[in-house]
Amino acid sequence: MIRKTDLFSGVIILLGIAFYYWILGSYFPGKKIVLSALIILNGIGLMVHIKYFDSYKKGTYVTFMGYLATLGFVLITTALELLEIFK
Repeated sequence: MIRKTDLFSGVIILLGIAFYYWILGSYFPGKKIVLSALIILNGIGLMVHIKYFDSYKKGTYVTFMGYLATLGFVLITTALELLEIFK
């Protein structure tokens, strides 16, 4: 059974991949608005991940490593979005 946090993490990862391939390095009107929305969504994702840290830590090793990988991906994506918005 898929938890809501796992589904939310999947959405954040898909948006992060879209950021890498579509937004990064290209210019289009409204780019800063899209980046701001992605930063807000990543911030919400980070808060959700921090809130459910104990439940992932109590789970299996693979689940916990997946949690940490998702958390790292969100942090890297957020940092790149901030760099892109302020360049």
